Amino acid sequence: MAEQQAKSKTTSGKDNRRSVRVILVVPVQMAWAGADGAQMKELVETESVNRHGAVLRVKTHPPASTQIDLTQVHTGESRKARVVRLRGKGEDGRSRIAVELAVPSVSFWGVPFQLQEISALLRHVDEALQSSDVDARVVRDFSQAGEHLRRAAWAAQQWVELQAKGRDPYAVLSQLSAERIRRIGQLAGELSNDLDATEVTFETEGLEGLFQSVQGLFNRLSRLFRK
Repeated sequence: MAEQQAKSKTTSGKDNRRSVRVILVVPVQMAWAGADGAQMKELVETESVNRHGAVLRVKTHPPASTQIDLTQVHTGESRKARVVRLRGKGEDGRSRIAVELAVPSVSFWGVPFQLQEISALLRHVDEALQSSDVDARVVRDFSQAGEHLRRAAWAAQQWVELQAKGRDPYAVLSQLSAERIRRIGQLAGELSNDLDATEVTFETEGLEGLFQSVQGLFNRLSRLFRK
């Protein structure tokens, strides 16, 4: 699994620091009352989202401060919001508007947002630990565990998105197997260092069970390499 793929595209959200902002495309039905009172509707897409709102790509934008209704196309869930800022047009010819949810929501933008948010938060904590006075071994262990979780979150996101598009999601399973191999190799190296430093001894809890697991794994790998 490529490193670039494993990391979700996120930004600190300098224009709104209340929550992590994630680059994510979500189809949304936007409805609002026009100047003449007529009901206006448009199917739009998000450009970035967070718990408090989103930046939308729109053909027709309501004026700032307009109250709008947003309906998430995939789930049918609806939320009240308002237009807080108008932006210029992008290269696609569509205008950008920033909208704020009346009530912040973790679930409204769907599982992909939640997975990317978790990944981004882990990365921010990792960066904070790097500049702290926590023991380097503890920081390294957290960083490696966080990277493993981010890769697992990416795989889960791929599964959800492939299912939503009607495509076969089972290709993700081979990526998970590759990630297990990478992680086990990484942990084996760390444990070897601990053994050399006598930080792991025969009295260390779980060592016997680990020995049996490694022995079983070795036997299976030996059969594979003999083919």
